[in-house]
Amino acid sequence: MIYHGDETLFIEGDWAGTLFAPKAKLVLGQAKKFLYGRFVGNGITVHQYASLYVVHFDPQTKMTIAYFNTEEK
Repeated sequence: MIYHGDETLFIEGDWAGTLFAPKAKLVLGQAKKFLYGRFVGNGITVHQYASLYVVHFDPQTKMTIAYFNTEEK
């Protein structure tokens, strides 16, 4: 998610993904919440009972290509 605003952004529930908000302050989680991903903000607060796990982006996507013969025999 990309957030262009400068208002404080609250993520109050479980989260999985990338959060890019360079102008906003981030407030992550509340009691017993789980957050997975990458977080960029202008100041980040993590609630004391939240669990934050950093998941790095892997730019080397593994791709499978399947070839099908569509010609009639």
